[in-house]
Amino acid sequence: MYSSKIFRRGAAAFLIVASLLIVAVVGAEVKIFDGTGRYVMSDFENQEIAKERALQRAKENAQKKAGVYLKSYSRTVNSELAEEEISAVTNNITNVIDVQYDRKISSADGEPVIIWTATLKANIDSDGIFTYLKRNEQERAKILEQNKRLEKIAEENDKRVETLKRRYKTTSQAERDNIKAEIDSLDKSFMAIQKVREANKVYYKSDYRAALDLYNQALELNPNYTAAYNNRAQVYEALKNYDAALADFNKAIELEPKYSNFYNNRAVTYKKMKNFDAALADYNKALELDAKNIFALNGRGTVYADLKNYDAAIADYKKAHELDRKDSAPLNNLGEAYSKLKDYDRAFKYLNKAIELDPNNAEAYINRGYIYAEQGDTQKALENYNKALKIAPDNVSALNNRGTIFAAMKDFERAILDYSQAVALDLEFAPAYNNLGYAYYSTGQTRLAIRNFSKALELDPNDISAYQNLGFIYNEIGEYQQAINDFTKAIELGTTDENSFSGRALAYSSLEIYDEAVADYGRAIELNPNNALNYFGRGLAYHGWKNYDMAVADFTKAIELEPNTASMYLSRGLSYLLMKDYESALKDYDKVIELDPQNIDAYRGRAICYRRLGEEEKMQADVQKVTELSANKN
Repeated sequence: MYSSKIFRRGAAAFLIVASLLIVAVVGAEVKIFDGTGRYVMSDFENQEIAKERALQRAKENAQKKAGVYLKSYSRTVNSELAEEEISAVTNNITNVIDVQYDRKISSADGEPVIIWTATLKANIDSDGIFTYLKRNEQERAKILEQNKRLEKIAEENDKRVETLKRRYKTTSQAERDNIKAEIDSLDKSFMAIQKVREANKVYYKSDYRAALDLYNQALELNPNYTAAYNNRAQVYEALKNYDAALADFNKAIELEPKYSNFYNNRAVTYKKMKNFDAALADYNKALELDAKNIFALNGRGTVYADLKNYDAAIADYKKAHELDRKDSAPLNNLGEAYSKLKDYDRAFKYLNKAIELDPNNAEAYINRGYIYAEQGDTQKALENYNKALKIAPDNVSALNNRGTIFAAMKDFERAILDYSQAVALDLEFAPAYNNLGYAYYSTGQTRLAIRNFSKALELDPNDISAYQNLGFIYNEIGEYQQAINDFTKAIELGTTDENSFSGRALAYSSLEIYDEAVADYGRAIELNPNNALNYFGRGLAYHGWKNYDMAVADFTKAIELEPNTASMYLSRGLSYLLMKDYESALKDYDKVIELDPQNIDAYRGRAICYRRLGEEEKMQADVQKVTELSANKN
């Protein structure tokens, strides 16, 4: 009766470089690296900025050494990273612990210069690899994109400054003034880049408030810094401030309208807001700008899947796979799409390929686990969810789905633990609240169940199963009007589940609103003409309405479907009794007693029939039996 909802997450709409299997962290250590950076400063440049440029070059020198170590270390734990991943990880986990500056005055081409040299020590924790790999695909993609954009902008800034400094030596005084002004502007942009570097590092640690403050500082220094708007938008998205995220994506696109990934990122926000038309428009624009944009193909496919246009989704995923056969994300998405079409053979084929390509793809294990659960293989489902959680211990979807398996196994204690951890990690993850409500109900904690179902609806007012579950509970505790309200909401949302109609019908019957009850049972029967309980319920409603002929007809149909249920014969017997068809009533009461020899109501009803038929001796025998059963019951 109660629905425990499994939530599936498709792979993120981002291009991910595949990684190999994560194993337990053994011997993770902190390593220290030296770094040296040199910056030749012209006499018209700002000394503090020059020192900062020297420091950045020293950091890059240390990070290069750290990257070599991390690449080697990653091989020892079977998690070798691609070069762009090594760059992103080292940039985000390198921490300067000591720095010394040296300043020398010299000359170059007859012009005075100052040479700033920065020497530093920096540390990295090799566990940073696992911090990266345990992130989901969307988070990894954001980190890679942030790093790639940052390095490109920083390189362009550095090259432009050096070009201007060379031109300064051979140009007029008027042009020199212009060059100084441009270098001043580039210096501000450089300091904005440094703020973004700091922001990216705290974003990597999921310290979104600190990241937000640093991106704000970067934009104060350079109000036209598109990457800062894009990155700040992603912080707002993580904080679920979608309006602010859209405003920043809009600004980034305004400043750089031909960069396709800004449209991709805005589409992700629109998708989270369930504005699927806007999301599709952005993915289409991204593909107009770059027809081979795998991010956009994957992302558009996930929107089509949300709209249940699986043919279009599959077409996009296949295009993405053709463009990069080493990317596991399109394969995972194909597997999920085919699973929704109940084509489990194809779904397994693609999910297995995704895992073969990237054994760290937690989403593929989650989707494979879902299929096993659908097929009733709880053990294999559990194994796949456990693998997903070994890779990504904080994956709320895996926790939620594993909790559902525990619930199916009647292990509600462990189910409650998994659901509780899921909502602790994501306070706005509605499916886990719904499932937590189911688990609490199953352990007799009705008020906690109501509280969690209500929380699920607060977060997702369109969650049909939560309305159904509340309706079932309110029926059980006798709050029938509230049950009617909740079942009505589920029906208004478009449910085609017979249980919403039969549940509301039961509430109407309990309030003696029999015409509405009969109508709802009729709709339930249309949806499932083979469910005996719906005919039985409608029969009870007709009986309460004193339409005994119709009641008998429904009880008879229910008995045809379930010929060994004593309560159905008992109810039909009572209808026959009230219709004064005592012979038919006697047959039904005899059948009840055959199925349930201790049924007091059957002996009572049969005694009445015998009395009306003038069979006094048989009546007395049944009255005596009622007395005996009542005494034993007491």
